Order: sequence, then structure tokens, then C-alpha cells
Amino acid sequence: MGVLADRFGPNLFLIIGATLTGLGTIIYSLSTHEFVLFFARILTGVGDATIWVNMVLILAQWFQPKEFVRLIGLAGMTGSLGFLLATVPYSTWILLFGWRVTFFSVGLLLCLCGFLLYFVLVKKNKTNFWG
Repeated sequence: MGVLADRFGPNLFLIIGATLTGLGTIIYSLSTHEFVLFFARILTGVGDATIWVNMVLILAQWFQPKEFVRLIGLAGMTGSLGFLLATVPYSTWILLFGWRVTFFSVGLLLCLCGFLLYFVLVKKNKTNFWG
């Protein structure tokens, strides 16, 4: 993913990564066959890997080296803290509504994030997809 992002720019790949993760999660929540589950998991994994690599590249473009180091540390710490803090609400959500509704809702939220990233990275920034 790093090679593709270096070649074509991180903006498009960050948008695609968020959207792929969301679509994979939605497909996972709706699937009833193991092949579809496997395919959805591949989409989710590819999208997730795409998100981190391209986020790092965008932060490197937007910020000075000193700020970049702080932001990468903050992003990693926030992600880890988010995993811990989301455990109880997420498990409660699953208990109340079931795992399929929960996964579907999170997938929709991720697709919405991909849509919003388009406006932050492309429209508002006045750049094209490739840079």
C-alpha cells in the first residue's frame, strides 16, 4: 500500500480505505455464507491497512517534522485508548441489538467517514485525488 500511495498520492487511498472498511463491515453483517464472510473480512482488512498508511503520509505532508512525530504518537495512542474505551459500549450495543445490527451501523458510519474525507481531502483542500 505504501508504494501505491507514494506513486498516486494518499488522498484517494485514504478515502477508498475508509469506504472499503465500511463496505466490508456491512457485507459481513448481512452475509449468511462463509465465502461471503471471508470476502468481507478481506475487504475490511485491506481497507484498514490502507487507512493507517495513508493517514501517516497525509500527516507528513501537512505538518512539520516536529509536529508530525507528536501527531503520529497521538494517533497511535488515541487508537489504542479507543479500543479500550469502546469495549463496554460496543459489547452493550451487541447485547441490546445483536452483532449484525451493530456491525451494519458501524459499517455505515465508516462509509460516511469515507464520504466526509472526500470533502476534507479533495473538495475543501482544492486538490485532486492524486496528490
